[in-house]
Amino acid sequence: MEGDRHSPEASRYFMLISEAAQLVLQAGAMAKGGEIFFLDMGEPVRIGELAENIIRLSGFEPGKEIPIDVIGLRPGERLSETLIMDGEELLPTEHEKVFMVQNHRLNAAAFQEDFETLRRLVIARDREGTVAQLKAMAARY
Repeated sequence: MEGDRHSPEASRYFMLISEAAQLVLQAGAMAKGGEIFFLDMGEPVRIGELAENIIRLSGFEPGKEIPIDVIGLRPGERLSETLIMDGEELLPTEHEKVFMVQNHRLNAAAFQEDFETLRRLVIARDREGTVAQLKAMAARY
């Protein structure tokens, strides 16, 4: 349940730094300018299961010798990660673990206008306006 702040079912994606770096370099080599790339990170891992496995690998019994305290989700944190948005499509590339994101809903002109507004607010050192603009943009994009 998304609203259950104490759920041990939260899951996250994990990737080795070396693998992520290699995929970023691959994506960079394919870039022509302006593309958004998606790296295949495999399947998500349940955080509770990860904790239990680490405890077992350390030679202890989860919940008996080493307690697991579920503290719940932080404000704004989700039970599971959403990696692509509605209206986005993953297109294959030359590398099987690197995809290009195609967004059918992104209006480039509207984004440019939002960005220019943000730029003007930053230059004017309008902190409240900048934060408000960032919040508005985050909700749209």
